[in-house]
Amino acid sequence: MGTNGIYAGSNTVESYLYFKAYDDSIFRKFTKPVRFAYEGALRIEDIHEYNGVIWLASSVGLLRQDEHGIERVELGERFNNLLAKTVKCQEDTPYVWFSNAYGLVQYNSETGEFNLYDESEGLPSNTINTRGLLLNDDGVWVGTASGLAFTHNIFNEASPTPSPRIIRFVADGQSVRVESLSKKAVSPNPFIEILISSPSYPSNKVQYQYKLDDEENWQEMPAGNLLTFPKFTGGNYTMASEPKSSATTHGALRIFVIFHQRGIL
Repeated sequence: MGTNGIYAGSNTVESYLYFKAYDDSIFRKFTKPVRFAYEGALRIEDIHEYNGVIWLASSVGLLRQDEHGIERVELGERFNNLLAKTVKCQEDTPYVWFSNAYGLVQYNSETGEFNLYDESEGLPSNTINTRGLLLNDDGVWVGTASGLAFTHNIFNEASPTPSPRIIRFVADGQSVRVESLSKKAVSPNPFIEILISSPSYPSNKVQYQYKLDDEENWQEMPAGNLLTFPKFTGGNYTMASEPKSSATTHGALRIFVIFHQRGIL
């Protein structure tokens, strides 16, 4: 049900959405031309209208429709074209919640960022039932294949992720204690390995980015958060790393001076 009437979803691309005004007696087609590419058949699983925007949980992902047309919310290769079973807007916030095979997703419609909540955050199952989501003043209710989950936290304010730390530093195969970096000399043009971590739980939900010196763009951290730098030449270098985890904002930057010609600082 929407502000001015009732919506009904269908399973054909030509007529995937219908609308009946409260003062009307019939449903009328409310479909926009679908111009984005997708795989399989389009089917609508759930609908939520908020502030003039219609959000659709569908067989091809989360869709957004307004007076100008319909588009798929692009969330990367992992989530695109993935069945979404439920969708709800969190009032007075930019957040749109929906579910897929990975769990419950909190999408920020203003920034495009999103957080994933799954079994590691306490869900009984990553499989969430169709229309199995309720947001109210008490919190978030989630109906899963293995039972009902509830949290008082409504996740409308993010907190900083703890700053990342170097937990392993290796130069030419030799481990160097982080505490002794300022005193340890290394061979010329060393092969550097740096393992980064943030004291945040669950650790596998923390995403990292990094950059060297005055690089303008951040780079995604490799799998396992292990950075490798082959054959650095002598000189001073700085590295900045930045973490982000579920329900948090980006953490404070942690700046390291890696090494110079005679040793590591």
